[in-house]
Amino acid sequence: MGLSPATSSPEWDFRQVNAPGGRHQLPAVVLATILGHDGSTATLPLSRADLAAAVESLAPAEACTALEHPNLAAWREVLHELDGNPAREAVAVFVADLDDPVASEADASLRVHLGGATPEL
Repeated sequence: MGLSPATSSPEWDFRQVNAPGGRHQLPAVVLATILGHDGSTATLPLSRADLAAAVESLAPAEACTALEHPNLAAWREVLHELDGNPAREAVAVFVADLDDPVASEADASLRVHLGGATPEL
């Protein structure tokens, strides 16, 4: 999930990134389900209501104390940011395959964060 810049910087803010092959797959499934995502590479607008629903849906996972829940913590931070600065926007960035074309500026920022490359829009 990306949060639009709070400054003149063009970089999107990613509080938590689930890299390919990572162990935190449930949050992506929760977010995709709420947004009706089809599994393709895409950048989808994420309303405050959608994000609140994602937090509510993922919160029961905290019962498992053997695992950390960095996505849930990050989502709560983003909710707080959206409440404090309504000019900021949140998006969900899904990358099905790193070889797929870049879908948005947020997607490009994410891919730079993941691999240090400079993808073209």
